[in-house]
Amino acid sequence: MYRSRKGRRVWDPKALPPPEVLIQKVKNDYIPQLGGQLKAIANASFWVDQLVDQDLLGGVSMLTVGADFPHRHRASSIEITRAYRNLTHLQLLLRRLVDPDNYFDLPKLRYLYLNFMEREPSNPGPEIGHWRLPSLQILRLQMNFTDFSDMQPTLSRLIGLVGRRVEHFAFEQDTRYAMLPEATLSSELWMKMPELKLLGLQVGQLVNLSIPEDASKLSLGINICDTLVGLGKESLVIDDIHRKWFRIFGGLVILDQPWRDFFEDVKTGRYDSEIALSDCAKVFDVLDLIGSGMQDSEGVGYDERVRMQICLAVIRDAQT
Repeated sequence: MYRSRKGRRVWDPKALPPPEVLIQKVKNDYIPQLGGQLKAIANASFWVDQLVDQDLLGGVSMLTVGADFPHRHRASSIEITRAYRNLTHLQLLLRRLVDPDNYFDLPKLRYLYLNFMEREPSNPGPEIGHWRLPSLQILRLQMNFTDFSDMQPTLSRLIGLVGRRVEHFAFEQDTRYAMLPEATLSSELWMKMPELKLLGLQVGQLVNLSIPEDASKLSLGINICDTLVGLGKESLVIDDIHRKWFRIFGGLVILDQPWRDFFEDVKTGRYDSEIALSDCAKVFDVLDLIGSGMQDSEGVGYDERVRMQICLAVIRDAQT
């Protein structure tokens, strides 16, 4: 890994052993030395198909797989289920939700984040695989480039299998490059997730979502970027949300980032090509009114001081 140059050690990447040799060295030499001390594996991209040994990894409680690993290194859900029996936290990429090969049987799992990489079939069948997660409390789903006009029953089936004890459910949809409509979640959501306390959605999804019988303890999680970009294209949506959801949520509306990060994004022009910044204050005003108030990810509320900062940012943007 190093070569000598006039008495100095210089980093030489050409001197590295091949990746296969490094992987085997980590697997055979280092991981066994850790024994039961190894509790978490983060961003296991190129390593994930090698890290499926139950004898070595049965004590791991957290596993995250990075979003940049190629398909040839992907471990199947059944391999992960067999190797990591004590997982409490799992972040994973899957091909699709509609896949009979999906297999999850993790009795201790409390947190699950799944990113589905491929477009779901236009006429999905009933097969979504095996799902047994009796301790699950937090479920995050990211679905990409998929038209949900036919997917609602399939998604509802998954929620019925794993949602009984879920307290936090976040549904994220990436349709930026496919020009697809936002998904509509089934009205069965409230029945199939009776313990739900925090719902994370793109704001536009509230237009067609049914109102629960009791939302007195329910809070709403909001992604600022998705909200402003989406509502900037459909300004009438925010009026519909105001009329339908005014003071429905008994809990807070919680943004996914601090105010200071939002203002930095405005300052650096992140939203310039996406929305009219003049709509920002209106969007936030409505979000503040559909629950018991709105705050950022650090607990700082939306008050007159913050609103004034937004208005000043809009004025500065208009002058540039």
